[in-house]
Amino acid sequence: MPLPRRFYRRPARAVARDLLGCVLASRRGSTITAGRIVETEAYLGPEDAASHAAFRPGSRALFYGEGGFAYIYLNYGIHCCLNAIAGRAGRPGCVLIRALEPTLGL
Repeated sequence: MPLPRRFYRRPARAVARDLLGCVLASRRGSTITAGRIVETEAYLGPEDAASHAAFRPGSRALFYGEGGFAYIYLNYGIHCCLNAIAGRAGRPGCVLIRALEPTLGL
């Protein structure tokens, strides 16, 4: 069952903690894969030097919007990273989904 948008409209630290144990699933055609979220990282906006909101001008508008959207980017040209935008409009934050324990589709 998808999480409601209001789940993500909280501080990034709370969202990161509460995503642990949730299942992330995808469907591509008739193939379904899923995994339990076992590691997350909270990024707290422009004051957090590691946050894209601090140094990637093109992504800043997304971080300042309402929580509940996905932010996917290519890291080192080979890794796709999935983030959940967290917080209320005007208070940027996001949560990196860092690791999954595969549960379906291996």
